[in-house]
Amino acid sequence: MSEHLSREALRLVKLAHRFSYGDGADPVAGQALATEALVYATLAAHTPAPLTEVWHAQGPGIAPLSLYTHQGAARDHCLRYARSVRPEARDGDFTWSTPGSGGPEELLHDGTTTGAFVVRLSVSAAASQGPVGAAPLSRAFRAQSGSLPLGTYTTARAAQKHCEADLADRHPGADIQTDWLGDDSDTEQPWELVARIDGGPERPVGYEVVPIEVAVEYDPLTSA
Repeated sequence: MSEHLSREALRLVKLAHRFSYGDGADPVAGQALATEALVYATLAAHTPAPLTEVWHAQGPGIAPLSLYTHQGAARDHCLRYARSVRPEARDGDFTWSTPGSGGPEELLHDGTTTGAFVVRLSVSAAASQGPVGAAPLSRAFRAQSGSLPLGTYTTARAAQKHCEADLADRHPGADIQTDWLGDDSDTEQPWELVARIDGGPERPVGYEVVPIEVAVEYDPLTSA
C-alpha cells in the first residue's frame, strides 16, 4: 500500500512540475497537483509495512483459531496435544517436518504424522509496529469468502477491503454498492458483506470478516 502511495506522489510531482514550468504552464493547476502530491506523500510516510506473520496451530484436539505471534508458541501447543494422546512418548521422539515454500510444518512421532501442524499466515503489520515494549498483537481479522480464507489483518477495515476487492474482481465493470452488517459493540461476532450489483436488490454476497484472537504464548488453560 505504501509503495502505491509513493508512486502516485511521484507521478503527481512530475505533473505539477510540468504544469508549473513547462510550455503553456498553468500555475493554478500546478499548485493543485503539488498539493495533492503532498497528501499522497504524507499518507505513504505514515502507512505501516503491509505484512508480517502469525502461526496457526491446527489438528484434532486443538481449539479452532489457535493463532500465535511466535512460531515456538504454536509448536508448543501442538506438542502439548501430541503428548496428551501419547503419554509414553519422549520429547526426543517428536520431530518437525521441513515445509516447502509457505507449506505447513507437520509434527511427527517416530516419523509418523500426529495430525498436528503449524501454518504460517500473513497478517497486516499496522498494529504490531510500535515502540519497543508496546503491547503485543492480541486480535486479528480474517477475510473469507464462504469457508475460504482470503487473508488475515490487524484491522477489520483492511479485511473488509480485501473482501470488497475480491467481489469486484468477480464482477468486472459492474456498478457495486457495498455495506457491512454487524454490531461494532460485539467484538466476537463477524461482519457480513451485502451488496447491490448493477442496481439489483441488496443481498448477502458470501463474504465475512471474522475477529480472531492471537496469543503470544501457549496457555493450556485458555487453549483447550
